[in-house]
Amino acid sequence: MEEDPEKRFHSIMDKLLNAPSKSLTNPSSPVSCGVIQIPSPSRGKKRDNPESALALVEPTDKTRVRAEPVSSADAPLCRPWDRGDLMRRLATYKSMTWFAKPKVVSSVNCARRGWINLDIDIIACEACGTLEKAALVFSLKLDNGHKLLCPWIDNTCDERLAEFLPLHLKF
Repeated sequence: MEEDPEKRFHSIMDKLLNAPSKSLTNPSSPVSCGVIQIPSPSRGKKRDNPESALALVEPTDKTRVRAEPVSSADAPLCRPWDRGDLMRRLATYKSMTWFAKPKVVSSVNCARRGWINLDIDIIACEACGTLEKAALVFSLKLDNGHKLLCPWIDNTCDERLAEFLPLHLKF
């Protein structure tokens, strides 16, 4: 009894797409590295002031990172050769949360190295869960990034120099 080719095609596709995933024990299979949980967007909450002293303290309970070992079924795979994984990481970067960064920390360069964008200027490694705050890292480099004998070390301009002068006092 001959089956309709279209039904046969759909049957085969259903079997392929709905097949249960099996864990691989092949030694050449990718190594699972870890898992992070992405926080839900905070709607209706007031954002922290990035200039306050509390902004330098690590956030409490904003992002939970798993440090304990996870089963290989739950862990994302470290697959630097997989374009789909790269595109998935790259899709986490939005202009509202990762904007005007130097080329070395562009969204593409970060995603190529396994980082995903969690929030404004915050990235996390999708495998090990390490969090990096771009503003904090860059702010530390403002003072510590100079060469040993640079005259700018501990020689910051007064903040009043950056203020705008009233129009009647301009030179």
